[in-house]
Amino acid sequence: MKIKLTPRTVGIFYLTLVPMFGIIYWLADSLWKVPLGFVESLYFSVVTITTLGYGDISPITDVGRILTGTQAMLGIVAIGIFLNSVSESRAELQEKKRHDAVVEHLLWQYRNFRESVTEICLRAIAGGYNTDWKLKLHLPEMLKFREYFRDNSEKWYVVLNALESDDGLLQDLLVETNMFSEQVTFALNNTSANDHEVLRFLTRFSQHPHRLNNLDVYSGDKVKYIGGFIYEVMAGWSVIDGYRDNDIFLEKIKKL
Repeated sequence: MKIKLTPRTVGIFYLTLVPMFGIIYWLADSLWKVPLGFVESLYFSVVTITTLGYGDISPITDVGRILTGTQAMLGIVAIGIFLNSVSESRAELQEKKRHDAVVEHLLWQYRNFRESVTEICLRAIAGGYNTDWKLKLHLPEMLKFREYFRDNSEKWYVVLNALESDDGLLQDLLVETNMFSEQVTFALNNTSANDHEVLRFLTRFSQHPHRLNNLDVYSGDKVKYIGGFIYEVMAGWSVIDGYRDNDIFLEKIKKL
């Protein structure tokens, strides 16, 4: 089991050595020409562990020299470990801030992606840019999007038919999908997630737009497959699980 050496832990250990050896020096009268008082023992312990070595107090036996040498070495090692742990803690803090910034940015991109896709769907229904602004405000939310298009299934077919007949709408949808896919790829390359399920899910998502654009299997009816992919993301639909209660994309991003 790996022991985590934090600056606090190492600092406490270092400071504990001072009174511990000070008490030993105080109790061991035979180490000195003249027995040390308690304050003198603590003073000598501080001087020894910090390797100042003023020379005003010196042990006269081999046992005393071994003790003081051991304390000096422990002090040097502890200071080295302390500085290393401070450096590691600082690096970990910076990495966490960078990781959190990447995840927060991806969450913002995901919200923006849902808003953009919702607007494209409403444009498809309205046949132009004169869309219902109230719908644009709440439809990006997964359950609202699902409720609107599941309860008005003909609306989704209108969207698919518009994508089939209007290449501009289809291209807009592909652009939004590709841009968000690139953001997911960027996040995967700049985070240190250890959850295999999260990595597998988001990697599959980031690669899917590329498949839609390039694999022959989708060329026969691209709108069908793109529409299915978008509905899966926006409405929380899964061929295996059916409708999900929670936004799984949002959950996976937060677990990065």
